[in-house]
Amino acid sequence: MTTSKIKSYFVNFANKINQSFFHRQLFFLICTLISVVVSGYHYGTFDQAAHIPFVKHFADQSLYPSDPFLKLSSVHYSFFWQFFVPFEKLGILELSMFIVHLISTYLTLSMIWRLSMTIFKKPLTAIFAVLLFMLPHLGFGGLSILEFSLLNRTFVLPILLLAIDQYLNKKIILSFIFLGLAYNIHAISVHFVLALFSFDLLIRYRLASFKKLIPAAVVFIIGALPLLIWRFGSGGLDLSIQPAWFKLVSDGLLYHLFFPIGGSLFVLLLFLSGLSIGAIYFLFSKKEKDNKYFPSINNFVLISGVFVIVSYIISYLYPAVFLIQLQLVRAGIFILFFAYLFLANYLADQLEVHSELAAQTILILIAGIILPLPLLLLPIILITFIKIKIRIKEYAIGFLSLFLIGISIYSLYFAELWRPGIYINGKNDNWKEVALWARDNTALDARFITPPQQWSLNITDWRVISERQSLATYSEMLELIFEPNYMSDFKYRFELVSPGAINQFKGDFFKNRLIIKDRYYSLSQDQIINIAQQQGVSFIVLERPNHLGLHIAYQNDEFVVYQLEGVY
Repeated sequence: MTTSKIKSYFVNFANKINQSFFHRQLFFLICTLISVVVSGYHYGTFDQAAHIPFVKHFADQSLYPSDPFLKLSSVHYSFFWQFFVPFEKLGILELSMFIVHLISTYLTLSMIWRLSMTIFKKPLTAIFAVLLFMLPHLGFGGLSILEFSLLNRTFVLPILLLAIDQYLNKKIILSFIFLGLAYNIHAISVHFVLALFSFDLLIRYRLASFKKLIPAAVVFIIGALPLLIWRFGSGGLDLSIQPAWFKLVSDGLLYHLFFPIGGSLFVLLLFLSGLSIGAIYFLFSKKEKDNKYFPSINNFVLISGVFVIVSYIISYLYPAVFLIQLQLVRAGIFILFFAYLFLANYLADQLEVHSELAAQTILILIAGIILPLPLLLLPIILITFIKIKIRIKEYAIGFLSLFLIGISIYSLYFAELWRPGIYINGKNDNWKEVALWARDNTALDARFITPPQQWSLNITDWRVISERQSLATYSEMLELIFEPNYMSDFKYRFELVSPGAINQFKGDFFKNRLIIKDRYYSLSQDQIINIAQQQGVSFIVLERPNHLGLHIAYQNDEFVVYQLEGVY
C-alpha cells in the first residue's frame, strides 16, 4: 500500500466514524473488546481483594465472622461498591461487575473521543487518541488510564473526563455538578480535578473568577454531601507522622507510589516513564500554543507535575498520614492523558499534511498503542527528529519498535504483571479449587492459615472465593494505607504465619512475595499447631511438596489442606 493510500484510508475512516453515530459506537465497542481481551480481565485480584469480601459481608452479615479485616470496610470512603450488594444477593455479583467493567471501559474511550474533538476538532486525532489509550500505559506510580479489573477509580474516570470537557467549554456549573456526583465514587481522583480547575482559574483569571465559583462550589458540595458527611463524621484529618506505619506501607507494598528510586528496578522504570511522559508532552504541546484550550491544559499539566514533585518531597521529609493517604502521585495520570492526546494530534497532523511520512507515522502509532512504558516509546519518537532519509527512519523505527515490543511482552509475562484472559469468576486453577472446597465444606466461622503470598495482579485472593477468614495475607497490607491503627494487629498475625518477613522488606513487591513464601514454609509442624491453638485455626493450606504429618482434609495437584482442629 502506498503512503498516499495509507493516508487516504485513515482520513476517510476517521471522517466516516465522525459522521455516523452508529459507526462511532461500533468503533468504541470494538476498541473496548480489544482492550479487555488483550489486557485481560481478572476478578478478585489486587485491589478487589478487599472490596469483594466487603460486598459479600454487606450482603450476608454471617460471612467472615470475627474477621478483623472486615473492620476496614468503614474506612473506604466510597459508595461505589454498595451498588453491587443487591447483585451479590441475587448471585450475579461476578457477572454484574464484568458488565460494569465493559461499560466503564466503553464510556472512557467515548469520552476520550469527545474530549479530543473538543480540543482539536479533528476526527483523525480522536481516532488515534482512542487507539492510543486502548491498552494500558504506565507512568508515575505505575498508574494507567484503563486497567484489568473493575475499580471505583476506573469507573469514575469517564465522569471526570466529561467534567473536564464541560470545563473547557466554559460550562463551569455543569462540570462541578459532575465532580460532586463523582466524589461519592472516588474522592481522591476528584480532589485532583478540583485542583486542576482551581489552579487554572487562579492563574488565568485571577481572583475575579473565584466569585463565579461560588455557585459552582455550592452545587459541588450538594452533590458530594453524602460522602462528606460520612468522611468528616468519622473523624478529622490525621497530620501526624507515623514512621513505622509509613515504612511498612511503602517497603511492604506501595513503594512505587511514594519514591522515584530504590526498592526495585521496576520503581525506577516507572519514574523514568513518568519523565518520558513529560518529555512527550513538551515535544508536542508546544505545537499547540495557538489552540484556545492550550493555556488551561498547560495549567492542568503544570499543577499535576507539582503534585508529583510534592508527593516525592513529603515522602522523604514529612510523611504525614493524611498527605500519604492522598497519594498525590496519582495526579500524574493527567500528565499521561494530555501527553498522549497531544501525541495523537501530532501523528494525525503528520499523516494529513505529510503523506510521505505515512508509514513512519503508523509505525509510531502502533508502538504507542502496544508499548506499556512511555520510556520505551520516547526513543522511537526521537528518531523522527534525526535528519536522515525517510526510508532509513522507517526501518529504524520498525526494527526498534519490534524489538522493544518483544522485550516488553516477555518481561511483563515473565514478571506476572500481564496475564491475558477473561476470568469473570476468577481463574479456574488449583488455587480456586481449594478456595471453593473451603466455601462448600467448612463452617462459616472456620479459620484458615493460607500461603500469604498467594495474591497478585492475576491471583485471586483467598477471601474472595472461599468466603472464609485467613489468619493473615499479603493482600491486607494494601489496606494499611487507609487505617494506620490496623497495623499493630496485622503485624502480629502476619509475623505468626511468616516470621521475620516484614523486617526483610525493601520495597520490592516481587522479592517480598518470595520472602513471604520462604518464611511461611519455614514453620515447623509444632509451630503451626501452637499457632492454631492460640488463634483458633481449623485448617492450613500448603503448596506441594510441603507436607505435614496431619490429617489431609482436601488435596489437588498443587495444594494440600490439613485439618488442625482436634490436634491441639
